[in-house]
Formats: sequence, C-alpha cells, structure tokens
Amino acid sequence: GNIYRTTNAGTTWDSVGSGQNNWSLFQVKIVSASEIYAVGDPGFLYKSTDAGATWTGLPINVTGPAITFVWYSLDKAGSTLILSGDYGIVAKSTDGGITWTSNQTQYSTALLFDIQTLPGSNKVWAVGRPFASTTRQIFHSSDYGSNWVTYDIGITGDFFSVSMINQQTGYISGQNSKVYKTTNGGVN
Repeated sequence: GNIYRTTNAGTTWDSVGSGQNNWSLFQVKIVSASEIYAVGDPGFLYKSTDAGATWTGLPINVTGPAITFVWYSLDKAGSTLILSGDYGIVAKSTDGGITWTSNQTQYSTALLFDIQTLPGSNKVWAVGRPFASTTRQIFHSSDYGSNWVTYDIGITGDFFSVSMINQQTGYISGQNSKVYKTTNGGVN
C-alpha cells in the first residue's frame, strides 16, 4: 500500500501513504495536477485531490465470477472511471466512484493488467494474461466498456501495458520484451 512521490525528477522519493497497508497497489494514475488514483485493493479505489498528501478510499462493489477481485488499472474519461482486474472483469462508474457496474463476464483472459480510454471518444482498450491457451488478450470497446471485441495477434503471452495515441495508432508491451504497434485500431 505504499505510494512514493518525487518532486526532483527522481533524485529522491518521499512516502505519501495510501491509507491502507493490506494490499499491493498496481497503478497510480495521475489525472490532473491534484487528482490522483491508486488501484490494487479488491474493495477500494484510493483517490487524492491534493497531489497525494491525503487519500480517501472509494468502495468498489461489483459482482462477477469470483468473490474477490484485484484491480490492476484505472483510467478516467470525463466523469467516467473504468477499472480492469482479475478474471477479465471491467468495472465502470459514471458518478465519480460512488456506484459501480460491471460486465460480470469472464472474457478470454485471466487478468486485465492495463486499461486505457481515449479522450474525446467512447473507446477503451485493455490488455492482459490469456485464459488457458488463447491468444486473444487485446480487448477493445466502443461504448466505455459495456461491450467488447477481442483481437488475436497470434502469440500466447502476457501483455502488461497499452498506450493508444489516437483511435488508430497504439502500442502494447508484454513478456519477453514484446512490443507491438497497431495502425488500424487494434485489428492487426
């Protein structure tokens, strides 16, 4: 549950604490100069509105194929928050994290490690660990995560990060130093 901040380009790091110490935190998402989120805990999303000086726990209550989830990534577009986690579960809040809805569906992935919204659109991309021997670990939604399409790039392996620079061009990175680029919105 530790969070560290630097104000001198990484020369030194100061602990800012998250308010919890029972779970690992997998991502710190900086939304603005003062608004920051931390994810990892199965029951709470942590939010700071003062650049990490203090944190508030926002309860995450969703249902799905298992009782407990670990959340790996968060993104925010406008007032919509979207989380990705265990069992391919995606949770969405349109009221600042007060209430949550979920796809309640286990897609062809065991974990979704990273999720990204594209500002100015309803598009969301996610990447993760394959479930069984599938090679479909890239996910795309055109409606903020309500419905998903999976893409097959022909290899089995974990992908840890997705970064779309516009609706067509983006990158994913994964195990064994794999980096892939798409120029057609993830189709290839």
